[in-house]
Amino acid sequence: MQSSLTFQQTSANFVPASLRHDSNGWYITYYAFNTLVNKLERKRLKLNLLRRRCRNVIEFKMQVSDIMHTIDSHLQAQSQITEQFLATTKQPMMQPMEVFQPAMQPMTVMQQTGQPVVVMQAGFPTVYQQGAPIQQAAATSTSEVEQPKAVQQAMQNLPNTGESVRYYKSLDEVTKIYVTERAKELRPQTMRSYKSFCKMLREWANENYPGIKCSQFGKPHAVEFLDAMAAKNLGPSTYNNMIRLGSVFFLWCKTKCYARENPFEGQKRKRVLEKTRTIIKPEDQVRIDKWFEENQPEMRIISRLIYTSLLRPIEITRIQVKQIDFVKHCIVMPKEKTKTWESREGRMDAELEEMLRKHVQGAKPDDYLFADSLWRCGKRPMGNGTYGKAWDRMRTALKLPAEYQLYSLKDTAINSMLKAGVDDLSVMQAAGHKDLSMTTIYANHHDDKLIDNLNQKAPKFAVG
Repeated sequence: MQSSLTFQQTSANFVPASLRHDSNGWYITYYAFNTLVNKLERKRLKLNLLRRRCRNVIEFKMQVSDIMHTIDSHLQAQSQITEQFLATTKQPMMQPMEVFQPAMQPMTVMQQTGQPVVVMQAGFPTVYQQGAPIQQAAATSTSEVEQPKAVQQAMQNLPNTGESVRYYKSLDEVTKIYVTERAKELRPQTMRSYKSFCKMLREWANENYPGIKCSQFGKPHAVEFLDAMAAKNLGPSTYNNMIRLGSVFFLWCKTKCYARENPFEGQKRKRVLEKTRTIIKPEDQVRIDKWFEENQPEMRIISRLIYTSLLRPIEITRIQVKQIDFVKHCIVMPKEKTKTWESREGRMDAELEEMLRKHVQGAKPDDYLFADSLWRCGKRPMGNGTYGKAWDRMRTALKLPAEYQLYSLKDTAINSMLKAGVDDLSVMQAAGHKDLSMTTIYANHHDDKLIDNLNQKAPKFAVG
């Protein structure tokens, strides 16, 4: 059975929010004063979607209590600003009236007071000029007429009271909804960054601003959060990625009506130093290959997949047996398995092909190339961090420089191909680069044999 207000008259220009339930479901009802019709008007905020998302009525009512408190705060602030505004413009405040009393015509108000009627619409005052029926009256923003400073100040402080229930959801809850929805669109490897960012944002907010609504999270909060992240000695790229992920998150929040602004928009990014690329000397390549042959044979395959096929370590974790084409002598990489989301093929030379034939013997087509602690084929892919740890063990054992990273194999391969005369376009396509400018970066390395090569091949001056 529907509940209703029990009073007939009120001395206030608003009635606080209250929870209602009837045959149509759950909703919040409250009354706000409308000077145009000279009475309190009822507002309703439907809550059926929120109720379905809550596990029980107790959890639901706890969330509704927060929403009602926020609405009442807005109503109280709006009431004070309305009174101040009307007093400043010397327009008398309407006398307390019965809630359901027939409406007074605005034209009557104009004739009695000799003043324009000020109407609060969507939280902002609008002036309706005298001299025309209200249906044909031209609405003029108060910013277009001369007003005292007190009125202008009051207008600047008017609250923006959106009526979507989503504006009252906590940041904690919205981050979880965001991760759930994005997981339907992105692959698991990509989702790791989104999940990690949301977890850090959620933990920081719960520690510093418990229960903060997503719509309340503003630029000052974003600055505090980024400062807290910077205190963890994050690199420039990681810090800038925090800004990017935050901006993407709140852009989604604005689209879904969980927030009114994007607090990460316009945040200053840090200068990123150019990535250091190191070439592994030929004699060190021989030492590395021999050590892996004796201590971790599977890493010989991975080393060649990076050097010969120009695959990234993260892409190697996604290779399944069915992608290895022994007829065309290549590894087929569909776009959903590459970092750049562009399909390509990685070449295999005779040595790598022979290694892969032995490794995948007896494996199923859907098995991943490396899937367990024994480095065999299996159903669940091995993380690329395992490759890095094996590489670090080798580098320590051979006392190689720290600049020799696993991805240095790819840098070395691209540089060698360009120096050997392979055309830039072919190298760009094989490496999966977006444009030639990225490919030519790899050619700009110190070459011990540069002078000898130039002396042998460069043309001489004034030779007839």
